[in-house]
Amino acid sequence: MYDWRVCALMTWIENHKNEDGSLSMSKLASAGHLDQYHYLGLACNDEVIDILDLGRPGTRILDVGCGIGGPARYISWKSGCEIVGVDIQDQLVSAGNDITRMVGLQDRVSLIAGDVCDPSVVPEESFDAFISLLVILHIADRRSLFQSLFRATKSGGGFLIEDMVALDETFSDNETRIAKEVIGAPYLPTLSEYKDQLTQAGFVDIEFESLTPEWIKWCINRSDQYNASREDQVRMHGEKIFAQRCSFYSDVKTLFLSGKLGGFRITGRKPTPMEISIKHHRTRRQETAALVDRNMDTILEGN
Repeated sequence: MYDWRVCALMTWIENHKNEDGSLSMSKLASAGHLDQYHYLGLACNDEVIDILDLGRPGTRILDVGCGIGGPARYISWKSGCEIVGVDIQDQLVSAGNDITRMVGLQDRVSLIAGDVCDPSVVPEESFDAFISLLVILHIADRRSLFQSLFRATKSGGGFLIEDMVALDETFSDNETRIAKEVIGAPYLPTLSEYKDQLTQAGFVDIEFESLTPEWIKWCINRSDQYNASREDQVRMHGEKIFAQRCSFYSDVKTLFLSGKLGGFRITGRKPTPMEISIKHHRTRRQETAALVDRNMDTILEGN
């Protein structure tokens, strides 16, 4: 899925880099979707910076499923924060680190290859927040994933996820095919299932913000624009790649328009030790009160 995009981005960079091989971030930002593998591109990144208040000095962020590192570079460049990106695809990480050095952000942005579900990949309580933009849908083991991310997040730290969610569980055979084979989602949770998964890992203050209308509009526009650029796309990537991409955009648009697929921004945080202690105290008190009530009922029944 990503080979043609990496090739296209590298070709774009080759045509836009300076004579000394460097490239400015302002110029790279104009590469658009070639460097940003998520919906709404740079506008989404700007909202991440604003929502998580990433302009604070010393902020350290984990980017889950960083891909080639487009969001990490842009967000660090705009906000000054430090970002560590993790992705399971070695080739994307390698290419991403090359580009990061090219734009001079290697002191603030580093990408590593690994499975973020493995708690040994990221150090414990080392990030002020984590972000993930259209990646978690590809991960089946949510329990291990969210436990690992809870462990990696500092006390009181937050998160921002943009992801796909099932709005209706009655997918047809074709819709199931699109979800699994085209989008690459082994399963799509409902809103309640997604919240339960995050809650069981220990996160609190979890909220879901629907992005579905914006994502549907973006998908339609992206599909139309790609089809309209047929001549250029075929010239650059060939007829086969063009046909594959047309089919991909059409299938995703079909699933969104069915009303069964939704896009959401999910935010929340890791509670502080004091919050956890207070909650445990309240739970124990409630359990004790319930036990006293049951014992009193037994005594009264005996009399």
